[in-house]
Amino acid sequence: MKNNLLKLTAISALCMTGLFTNITAKELTEEQDYELTLKALPELADDIKNSSLNKSAAIRMKCYVDTAAYDLYTYDFCFSAALPRTTSAVFSIDNVPAGSTVIWSNSSCNSSSFCIIPIRHYQPLSVNATVLKPNGTYSTVSATAYYEGFD
Repeated sequence: MKNNLLKLTAISALCMTGLFTNITAKELTEEQDYELTLKALPELADDIKNSSLNKSAAIRMKCYVDTAAYDLYTYDFCFSAALPRTTSAVFSIDNVPAGSTVIWSNSSCNSSSFCIIPIRHYQPLSVNATVLKPNGTYSTVSATAYYEGFD
């Protein structure tokens, strides 16, 4: 009993010390954060440090095929299956800089970063878009939607 009381007191003291200890964290600089990232991902360090790497990769296209299920976006391609022969493929572009113009390969799409196009069973739908940035550069992104039936 005396041993249990001693353990309980020691544990309580440690818990109370944790409650009243002033814990502070220092925010990392961008350079420190970058170096930690490279150390955490050594397999990508060479690609990240490579100056010829396409730095515009942050602009990406994602899509989903609209069904009665809870559909989620996926990057570069999307797939779904359902009974209706026709549904919609929804395409969206992430990280479009403010003031950019988007030129879609499909004439049903307007110049926003979002597009909905009808899709039929077994007819893959590929969409490309060129993002013209305000600084005079551009990025090209694409995604393909697949829709299959249960027949």
